[in-house]
This record gives sequence, structure tokens and C-alpha cells, in this order.
Amino acid sequence: MVDFKDIDIVVASRIDNHERAINAFLSYTFFKQYTKNSRFIYVEDSITPVLSEYIPLCEEDKIIHSYNDLHFKKCASYNKGIREASRKFILCLDLDCVVKPEQIIKIKDILKKEPGFGMCYNGMPLYLNYKAKEIFRNHQSIETLDTFCPDLKMISMALENYKRGFPSWPDRMDYEYCKVMGCTAVGGCLLGLRKDFKKIKGFNEKFVGWGYEDSEMVSRMRILGYDIHKCNQRLDFLYHFPHTTTTVTDAETTRYDGGPDTFDPYLENQKECTKIEEMTKQELWKHIKGWEW
Repeated sequence: MVDFKDIDIVVASRIDNHERAINAFLSYTFFKQYTKNSRFIYVEDSITPVLSEYIPLCEEDKIIHSYNDLHFKKCASYNKGIREASRKFILCLDLDCVVKPEQIIKIKDILKKEPGFGMCYNGMPLYLNYKAKEIFRNHQSIETLDTFCPDLKMISMALENYKRGFPSWPDRMDYEYCKVMGCTAVGGCLLGLRKDFKKIKGFNEKFVGWGYEDSEMVSRMRILGYDIHKCNQRLDFLYHFPHTTTTVTDAETTRYDGGPDTFDPYLENQKECTKIEEMTKQELWKHIKGWEW
């Protein structure tokens, strides 16, 4: 078993359907099976808390309910969990994702020697299908995850072509158990020192819903002078469990008609990300100084 005694795992969560609840259960029980001394901090952003009905929490774990009847505030939820954390390292983990615990330790060992943050996979998320999810529900193991791996020869060729600057990664590669949609992902499993999360003011709370929050976070880190590390082995994937997308409130379903009161969260997130990316290091430090923490 891998010892997580100096890592707090923070999960921003909104259980908007039964499938997401199952994903949360699968992720939690998988990590508990392969780690010791792990501690989860869930921040449940919702009208009514339901997460505890699905996850058999250990005594050391915690769920913080954050009432919200509008768009999912993923970034604000992560920040609440980060502030609650007390261990040296913090892992910000997506609700629907798992990685092999050894990958997290690889990144932690790097961060002990080199300042920065780390993505605990090789930049390539495997989007599992429902067939794979059902297999994993019945056989939760690292060996099962390995059976979902795609054609490594094709993956290696695509990676080499990408590194050499050839046009692009294929838009999508479909396999029996998963689909692969790129090799430069930055979200889903972020590890850093608690003091560094605090220094950069955590996640940008101007982001609501989904979209661009991970890209902005990594761009901000790089502008501020932090290195972004990642695993470099072919099998160091991030595994994403499938789920349907539903909404909690009418406000979330509104995509707006372009009128004067229009607010499109995805578009606003994109604008905020672009604004951050265009700042200098000095401008950005000054900008985040005004963020509440």
C-alpha cells in the first residue's frame, strides 16, 4: 500500500445524478484500497447534501456542504477544501477520476526536490465507457485499469508525432473500453504543496460551472514562475468514469438568447482565462493580491 500520510485529497463535488454518485464511490473505495493514511475532504456544492449516502466515509474523512442553487462553483469548492486541509501536500482530484496511487507519489517526490505543481498522469486521460465502468465496479484493481489501456503502439506513434511538431493529435481515437482525445490535458489530478496553493490564492473563483478553470490555473502557475511537472510513463494515465450530464436548477439550463442580461458561464470563463494568460508576472501578482482567501 502507498502511504498518503502527508497528502490531503480535496474533491469538489456536485452529485447531480446517480451515475456521478457511483463514480464518487468507485474513486473513493479504489484509493482506500491501495493507500494507507489517506484523508479525503469533499466539498459538496448543492442544495441538499447527498454524498454521505453513497460513500462509506472513514473517521478521518470529511464532507463540507456548501449550499448553492445555481451554477456549480467548482473553483470555490476546491478553495474551501484547500483551506480546510492541514497536511503538507494537497491533491485536487476530480470526482469522476482515478489514477494509480504510485503516480501521485512520483509527482510528490519530484516536488520535494523541485518547486512547482504536478499533474499526476502523462497528460492523457482515458475516457472510459460504460462497459469498462461496469467491469471496474465488479473488479476494482490496478490490474483491471491496465486492461482498459488502448493500443500502446498507436499511442506511442501519436505522442512522437506530437513531440516532433507534426500537425496535431487525432481528434479522437476509440478503443474497446475507452476513447482518447489528446495528450496535453492538465486537469483532473493536481498535486502541490499547501503553502504554494495558499500563495497563488488557489483556484480562480470567477469561474463557474465547467470550462477553462484548469487551463487558467496552469497558465497562472507558469506565469508566476512555477514549473508544471507530469508523469512521463506511457501507462501513467488518468481514468475518467462516464456519466450523463444533468442539471440541478433551471438557472443552470439557461443558455441565454443574447439579450442585455445574458450570462453564459462557459463564455465568461473563456474570457477570464484569456485575460489571465495575457498578464505579465508582475501584473498577475498584483491582480491576485486582491482575491479573497
